[in-house]
Amino acid sequence: MTRLGIALSALVVAGGAGFAVLAQGGQRIHIVISRIHVNAHVHITPAIRKNGRPGPDSAQVATFLAGLGRADPVVCEMAVDQIGNSWGPWGGGSRVGSLSDESGANQAVRNSFGGNVADARAVPVLAAVMGDPSPCVRRAAAQLLGRSDAPVALTTLRAALDASDARVRETAFMGVGYAQDAASYDAIVRGLRDREVAVARMAAWGLGEMQDERSVPALIDALRSPDTGLRRTSSWALGHIQDHRAVEPLMELLRDADAGVRMTAVHSLGEIQDARATSSIVPLLQDADVTVRLEAAHTLGEIQDKAAVTGLVRALHDADAEVRQQAAHSLGEIQDRGAVDGLVGALHDANADVRSQAAHSLGEIQDARAGEPLAAALADVNADVRSQAAHSLGEIGDPSTVAALAAASKDGNTEVRRQVIHALGQIQGGGSTDALVAAMKDADPEIRREAARALGQKD
Repeated sequence: MTRLGIALSALVVAGGAGFAVLAQGGQRIHIVISRIHVNAHVHITPAIRKNGRPGPDSAQVATFLAGLGRADPVVCEMAVDQIGNSWGPWGGGSRVGSLSDESGANQAVRNSFGGNVADARAVPVLAAVMGDPSPCVRRAAAQLLGRSDAPVALTTLRAALDASDARVRETAFMGVGYAQDAASYDAIVRGLRDREVAVARMAAWGLGEMQDERSVPALIDALRSPDTGLRRTSSWALGHIQDHRAVEPLMELLRDADAGVRMTAVHSLGEIQDARATSSIVPLLQDADVTVRLEAAHTLGEIQDKAAVTGLVRALHDADAEVRQQAAHSLGEIQDRGAVDGLVGALHDANADVRSQAAHSLGEIQDARAGEPLAAALADVNADVRSQAAHSLGEIGDPSTVAALAAASKDGNTEVRRQVIHALGQIQGGGSTDALVAAMKDADPEIRREAARALGQKD
């Protein structure tokens, strides 16, 4: 174990409080040590989210934490975001794509953080930084403890839920949230009333992670908090639990003064998917905040209530292209013919992504009125739009569009031609067979195979 790991372990096991001041790599590292009493006889509930991979040992954990403490805060956050996912596509021991002078030993240590900490000696090392001034270091400790295979990790987290240091409590609530520790449920509910609002927010997050329906009333009460962050986190948690008792309380938050709260409430209502919320969400398609409008457009597609069609068609003219694109997508999810005229108009939007989404949604609705406008879209300057138009024409199956599709079978884009051939295979009559026979001479072998498959499916 490194000097850092030894010192941290000794201090925590001894139950000491104070600062560890160590030299590491020529720098002095100050790490806050909080007094945490560990009861080794507490019953341990096995943590979930185990992946079976061997995790880092105590020395590797200590070195990692020391490195995080020295790093730029942004670099630190980026590193902690990678915990548990094998550190990108080069994880798992592969050397493909590595630079010639990269260290294989470093890669092995990096890969170990894709697993769960099983070394019990690493737990006091992690516990020692639960009150660290750096939120990034504390978050690393919470994740590693919450996903640890070492039984004492949960014992340590549970004990820290009542720590005098608010930063330690906040970290502990994050840790048991990652672990989804059922034995900590009552303590987490009590945490919603913690004297420090940051701790209460983390308790709300933990309840959302646990997805226990018993916590719904407590989280609904937390929606009335004067703290914006607690209202927002409780709203998110209720959406994660997906209990219909939360619908009306969440609807009340749609009038919240804070845009972030409104956005999160809308998102959670989309998770619950209760049509009672539609009439309250539609007005938010005209909210002053673009993120709220975007989330409202998305959520209405999740709920799939036809009562939202008029508002979503109006949103096809929003000043923001992402909102227009999301409105077009949601109209396709709802699949109401009342959206056809609006989506046809969106085929002429200045933004290619909006035009492409409108073309796709018209195929979802499958109304013959869209046939001619989609046929015209086969000449769009954007290949994605042309491809989606071809796909949707196949979904609609109107023989009158075969001539336009046959002309598009000469498109310079291979994907467009493939979609055209697939569409022709779905249409009966109108000369579609002749067009497919002609496509058997395409220069691309995949197109020829697609044409052969389509001909084989003809009656």
